[in-house]
Amino acid sequence: MDSRSSNSITIKEFPIAFWVLGAVFAVGGAYVIVGSPEALIFGALGIVLGFVFLALAPITTITADRLAGQLSLHYRSLLRGTSKQIPLSQITAVEIDRSTSRSRGRRSTTYRIEFVTANGERTPLHSYYSSGYREKEQKAQRLCEFIGLASPERPVSPLQALFQPAQQGVSRQEGVTDGVSWQIETIAAGGSPVNRWRSPNFTFPGGFLCLMQNPQGTNVFSTSGGVMGSVAQFLYRQVLGLLGFGPEDTPGLDSAHPLDPPEPRIHPQFATLTSDAFQARQILNAWTAIPLAQWAERRPFRQASNQAQAGQLVVLYSPQGVTVSLMGTLSTELTDEMIRLGVELVRAQGGSQ
Repeated sequence: MDSRSSNSITIKEFPIAFWVLGAVFAVGGAYVIVGSPEALIFGALGIVLGFVFLALAPITTITADRLAGQLSLHYRSLLRGTSKQIPLSQITAVEIDRSTSRSRGRRSTTYRIEFVTANGERTPLHSYYSSGYREKEQKAQRLCEFIGLASPERPVSPLQALFQPAQQGVSRQEGVTDGVSWQIETIAAGGSPVNRWRSPNFTFPGGFLCLMQNPQGTNVFSTSGGVMGSVAQFLYRQVLGLLGFGPEDTPGLDSAHPLDPPEPRIHPQFATLTSDAFQARQILNAWTAIPLAQWAERRPFRQASNQAQAGQLVVLYSPQGVTVSLMGTLSTELTDEMIRLGVELVRAQGGSQ
């Protein structure tokens, strides 16, 4: 929530993630108590943790005031409130710091906004790092514009680079198969390349449908409705941001939701998120579902996979076209399979030339 006048700008941040997590713990604890009275201690612990998240997660208010010459950072939760002030004249940059970690061979990057002053001190907006680079970038740009500073330089991760114009380290392959024009881009990402097949021959005007392959034996991201549905949607949004999909690829993301009931021909192998359920079900016809189900059977996604196995398949129908993304080193056989799958998905919509 933002407000701006000629002399001040105010940006508010609401800790939705912490509120959702707190609600999950509280509701889960209550469910445990009702369903298993003998597990009273565990249920009570869940409720307590839930209320801790809900009570301590602060609403953050950032205010830059030219008349007062101050940047004020105010944090207010149900139980406490704190503030920081930085003279505007001392701020030399608003930057986005990044933290990269590895878990089970997978790399993840999180971010936070930092205010740099003339003496070299860095004051973070939050003590923790979180995902969602684009949102942080937009806030930093608005503050820089108001204060009169250069916009923050954008760090380019391998996944984000995948959606930018060709650069060193990016290889491209183009072709036409069965009347479908396509292009494959591959970029090395810390030893695990990211591959994107895209065709402009079919588009989803004004909306999107994302299909994400579930890890074998699980059904993550597919819950809809209630608190758990909100959590699934939140997690889905984080993954989309991590993959580098922007507003131009996912219009209507704020109101998007999983298909309910899910499409039985690809459930539970794939989870769905869409801004238009009616159009999404039109896309998920038999000619679309069959090759997807065959892919999941032939190329299951295992979280503890080796380089010889296919990574997670993500398919996006957007205003830009049909995109098939796959991580890992592609053999000639797997590349051919990826091309065939993309071509079949486009032809299933009558998108060939």
